[in-house]
Amino acid sequence: MTVQLNETFTETLKDPTSAPYNNLKDTMEAVLNKEYGGITGFIGVSVTGFREGSIFTDFDVETTKVNTAELAEANKEFSKAVTSNIAPVIGSVTALYNSEKELGITAPKYTGNNMTLKCEPSINVGQIRSVLRIENAILLDIGLYQCTLMGDVLQFRQEMVRWSIDSPTPIEPTFTENGNPFCRTYEYTQGACGTPTSQDFICKVDDLDYSRVTTLTISVEPFTCKDSVYGNGRQDDISRQQCPTDQVGEKFAECDNEKWKLVEDTCVIKVIKDLLLSSEELQVEDVPDFVENLSVEVKKVQKLVRESPNTISTIVEILGNIADVTLEVNQPVIEGFLQTVDFIIGDDSRESWTALNANESQNASSNLLGSMELLSDRIVETFTFTSETGAILFDRSTFDNSFYANLNSSVVLDIPNTGFRNVSITTITFSTLNNVMPVRNSSFNTSLFNTNNTDPVNALNAAVVLIRVNETIRNVTLSYTKLNTTLTQDPQCVFWNFKLFDNRGAWDSDGFMVFSHMSKSVMLVIGFLLGYGCPLIIAVVTVAVTAPGGGYITNKEACWLNWEQTRALLAFVIPALSIVCINIIIVIVVLFKMLRRGVGDAAQREERHTLVVILRCVAILTPLFGLTWSLGVGTMLDSTNRGLHIVFALFNSLQGFFILVFGTLFDSKIRSILARKSPYNKHRLQYNKKYKWWHFLHWNELVPSTAWKNKQAANSGSAGASESFSNI
Repeated sequence: MTVQLNETFTETLKDPTSAPYNNLKDTMEAVLNKEYGGITGFIGVSVTGFREGSIFTDFDVETTKVNTAELAEANKEFSKAVTSNIAPVIGSVTALYNSEKELGITAPKYTGNNMTLKCEPSINVGQIRSVLRIENAILLDIGLYQCTLMGDVLQFRQEMVRWSIDSPTPIEPTFTENGNPFCRTYEYTQGACGTPTSQDFICKVDDLDYSRVTTLTISVEPFTCKDSVYGNGRQDDISRQQCPTDQVGEKFAECDNEKWKLVEDTCVIKVIKDLLLSSEELQVEDVPDFVENLSVEVKKVQKLVRESPNTISTIVEILGNIADVTLEVNQPVIEGFLQTVDFIIGDDSRESWTALNANESQNASSNLLGSMELLSDRIVETFTFTSETGAILFDRSTFDNSFYANLNSSVVLDIPNTGFRNVSITTITFSTLNNVMPVRNSSFNTSLFNTNNTDPVNALNAAVVLIRVNETIRNVTLSYTKLNTTLTQDPQCVFWNFKLFDNRGAWDSDGFMVFSHMSKSVMLVIGFLLGYGCPLIIAVVTVAVTAPGGGYITNKEACWLNWEQTRALLAFVIPALSIVCINIIIVIVVLFKMLRRGVGDAAQREERHTLVVILRCVAILTPLFGLTWSLGVGTMLDSTNRGLHIVFALFNSLQGFFILVFGTLFDSKIRSILARKSPYNKHRLQYNKKYKWWHFLHWNELVPSTAWKNKQAANSGSAGASESFSNI
């Protein structure tokens, strides 16, 4: 079981011999014994460790029986007790029940048969059972399987130690005169040769539903396609050939217009295929050695790898398996991981990635990006690293308040005045990821899938940067240099949205209001010209036109711009109304963008907060400002009323104060920053850390990987709970 405490994690909590570790352990166990001691069949509790993320506390509760109603009540009381005596609890207590009973299985005897796994909980998690059916099981499906059922109170987990294909009794071969084993001879007598004929030859294993069919076509027509690899054939014939030495798989070619054309290639370098099988059973303690071995083996065959889309896709799958199993990432692991990535993203791999991205059934580029995000979130050390080719620059460091870095001479990252201290930041800069990522965006025409041109208009024309910080920071500036300076259209700042096109992913710009192609000096000049230049021009022109004739101000008692004779009042009314209209439009656009992106979603907490601030300001300041200018109108209608003038002047002078109070000080985030800077409170307040990802040409929230891989699950008897299968 796990509970998250809203306290700052320190390195001493990783050391079971340290005083802080044992003090917190003893305190937690005292509360655990008190709150869980009354449940049916209680045996004991023990704290097993602490993890970073505020403070995650892992603990075990031993019982002879599981009563979900009692457990739910104990969890609630435990959260209250911890909040009162130790620290505030974030979220709710999560409980996991590991079943001692293995998954039920109907295992195949041979590859190509079907397999069924049954997950049947022995406790009430709101679901009767779940079934995973695997069609045409192959050697790749051999390994460990795990089922997780998600209930309201706890999770039920059931595993299978290992499944493998049983070794069948060997079939006795019939030897031919050539001495080749496992070859059966069948004599077939051909009749008349006048017309083309076809004959099917079936090779079948006795007592099993397992067979292969070979079709022999006999014709007097001449061969139109001749090749040393695919042999001889006629129009529309299909040739099936084995892969070259040291590769596994097959190649299929079709005879078309007197030439063999490759239609399918499943060849993968054998050593990479073997590593994929090993990665399916990878354990946490084996990750460092496995990553090092992967990098070494890929380097040996890197030229062949870059020319083989299937091998690249296999390596991406291996990297995904590594990311899924790794809990903490140290320097050797991330260096080996990124070095492997470096071998497959060079310029000479562009054609392979183009083929993968054009294939609707392939999602290797998006999966590669997701694996790097997932792994980067678990780095525990500070260091820098540059890949062999220099295409990948990695840096993990900490900063106080502000951060500025020239990442690779083409991307500059600037994070000013955050108000935070000891912030961890990870940056990974890819200068050649434009070879990997497709250029499709949210308006991509899906009919272009399975063609050689995935987007005829767009181009990825800058480095791709993955940035991770452990605080929520709103003001981030990225300045960049174009890779191809001959492209003249203005660049657009985008992020990789994993959810588009049925989770295949695409570049998305929704939600950005930036001038990424302008320098700070240019934006500063524009701001001054609009803010001070325009009012100055309006004032000078108005005075020059109306003042010589005495028509600048009114002749009545009020000191105000003239309306009756020169319409000088328009010099105020037109700019003021224009500003009001522009502000209203901006507010509407911002609110529309937020609502369309899903303000209620947990991933959009910051947008929800901004929306609340805007609505509060509109609700409070609009009546105040409306009252102020209503009094102003009153001074115009009754210019001799001294009281109206005094009240109008008072409210008008307090407008800035109203904005300060209701638009700034009422904001909880502003108050938190001010409280943090206060010497009295700086040691008392603890902050719930929030994690956000920024990417230049790749900005997105972290998306979790799929719950189970490769195969589809057919579920039955589901009610009130979610489920997941994992082949680990």
